[in-house]
Amino acid sequence: MQVNTLGLEKALTGTLPPRFRDLICIAAFALGADCGTRRGSENVLDNGASWRRDFRFVVPVAEPEFWSDPPVRALLEETLGFLSDDRFVFHFVPAAREDGRELHFLPPANGRTFVPWSSIEEVMLFSGGMDSLGGAVEQCVRQKRRVMLVSHGSSPQMKKTQRLLVEMLTKAGREPVHVTLDVTRRDDALRSREETQRTRSLLFAALAGAVAWMVGRRRVRFHENGIIALNLPICGELLGARATRTAHPRVLLGFQQLLSAVAGDPFTVDNPFQFSTRAQVAAGIRDAGARDMLVHSRSCAHIRGSTIMHPACGVCSQCIDRQFSMRAAGLEDEDPDSMYETKLFADPLEDPQHVKLAVGYVSTAREFRKIATLAEFEARFGEVGDALPALAVLNNSTQEAMLGEIIELHRRHGEMVLAETGRQTAARMPALTGGNLHPRFLLVRVIEEGLRASAERFGEGPMESGTTLAATGPPPRKSAEDFATDTIVSGKPLDENTFINAGSGWVVGLRDTRPKIVPDSVGMRYIARLLADPGRDFWVVDLVAEEKKVPAVVEGGDAPAGPNLKAVRELRLKIEALEARAEEEEGLGSALAASDLRRRAEEAKAELEAVLAFDGAGKEQMKEQAKAKDSVRKALDAAIKAIDAKHPALRRHLDPLIDRGATVVYRPAKAPTWRLSP
Repeated sequence: MQVNTLGLEKALTGTLPPRFRDLICIAAFALGADCGTRRGSENVLDNGASWRRDFRFVVPVAEPEFWSDPPVRALLEETLGFLSDDRFVFHFVPAAREDGRELHFLPPANGRTFVPWSSIEEVMLFSGGMDSLGGAVEQCVRQKRRVMLVSHGSSPQMKKTQRLLVEMLTKAGREPVHVTLDVTRRDDALRSREETQRTRSLLFAALAGAVAWMVGRRRVRFHENGIIALNLPICGELLGARATRTAHPRVLLGFQQLLSAVAGDPFTVDNPFQFSTRAQVAAGIRDAGARDMLVHSRSCAHIRGSTIMHPACGVCSQCIDRQFSMRAAGLEDEDPDSMYETKLFADPLEDPQHVKLAVGYVSTAREFRKIATLAEFEARFGEVGDALPALAVLNNSTQEAMLGEIIELHRRHGEMVLAETGRQTAARMPALTGGNLHPRFLLVRVIEEGLRASAERFGEGPMESGTTLAATGPPPRKSAEDFATDTIVSGKPLDENTFINAGSGWVVGLRDTRPKIVPDSVGMRYIARLLADPGRDFWVVDLVAEEKKVPAVVEGGDAPAGPNLKAVRELRLKIEALEARAEEEEGLGSALAASDLRRRAEEAKAELEAVLAFDGAGKEQMKEQAKAKDSVRKALDAAIKAIDAKHPALRRHLDPLIDRGATVVYRPAKAPTWRLSP
């Protein structure tokens, strides 16, 4: 890789210390390997194993002793590993030649006097996207500060965009100093093999840090709205670093520690928009009187495929978030549909991946809005644990306080998305009710997804995929006996997982297997109850009382309080998430991070044990729980044994996924759909 510092030479003069020069070279090596090594399959079934790559580097540096120091090398490898979701190992050797290794920034050749270093108040990365524009507007227009904008000219279109925005910033506020850096591949073998290029931000953090050091500043600012910075997964395809981690708190803390070590002086790397939504960023630009700049900013993840007529794709996560946010801020005129190759609210979505991303964006916003507790949020979005320690350090706060800020941020985002979805739907209601809205429109798909979720929630069973809004109602149901007879006599494999009470027996089977009849029993009824509500913990006393159709009371006393089942569920999910992330960190070679995650998992297990024991319960309550626990376990064991005799494959599925203790729960990794009625 070749780093062109022509932009720096036009603005600065001085000599860069060897360690900064080394850091830039290391980052360029990493980016070159990143560009030239294709990731594996995008299939998520292997939990990202084929997505990750292994890199081993031998890098000539000016100060090999510094870079070989275990804490420094571990910091470099772990930061890059988390940034790109790959595995990095570095070995450092002395550079062959010292001459030419210092990077000089020369006085400008065009006769202009370079800006005095003392006048620079901030050094910021400037991509030309909406968020970086928001940071520049805040500093240059609202606060009238002198800033240095460090850009990467990733394409001729982006260079033009950046220059235009800098001109507009100059007219609207105080003229910024704009430094453009070109990074090019010297070998065609590195061209276009891998488009994600997650390691790129290390190179630009290194260059921005070098610029800050040159002008006497010790802070570099990223500007990325908090939703994108944290990038909690909105669908299964956004696994690991498939969602960008450029401004993730853990990455920014790694950059901060690296720059501090290289400079031998404390550096700060921060993100002022960490707790702002993109809609808030857009509103800030609007309120500063700079709304006319918004139409020229670019936020698309597929900038290489852009055209003059359609500079944005419309269906990447960045484009989806931008379209919702701009309309929520009342800025439709600054974000016209004509910008997008696919118009989110006006074009049908054909590609299944685009459908998953867009519908997942709205569905996850719905979850953000309804989550009520810290534990529930951390259990559902375990990836937030990767950010909390770094956020606490960066903000000099506690992890609990940072989790509260994150939840509030995502709640605001969820409210914005759902309010805008409602507004867009209301505007198209005549077409929707008149049957004139294309069935593949985002709004139609979101409504169908919501109807399916509502049907499952209120016990109507899952709606079939492809159900249309004009459906007149479900077909008449067969009796349980007729269903059992028809199913068994036909001998055909089942279309779906089945567990149906047919009177004296149960029709059971997994999808694509032949159905079997298992005799009725209490345990079979317990299993059906668990399958109807996967992931929910049932207190054994409640199950026994429900089966006997009597109140869950202790003879001669009041109803026992029982464990907090919501807390049990949240703690189980939290433990699973922590253990899964610990395994992932170990696979990436991050032993310290894995150890911390396992420690937190053990703390959660201890808390779970305390909840299940429900300290303070009376002697009679504990006796009642022990009897119910033994009764339920025996009934479930007997039912699973009966299933094994008829359908071993179903037993192999159910047995390890049904936890039997003070609470019982059916806990598949991903809940399958079960047909529980004829």
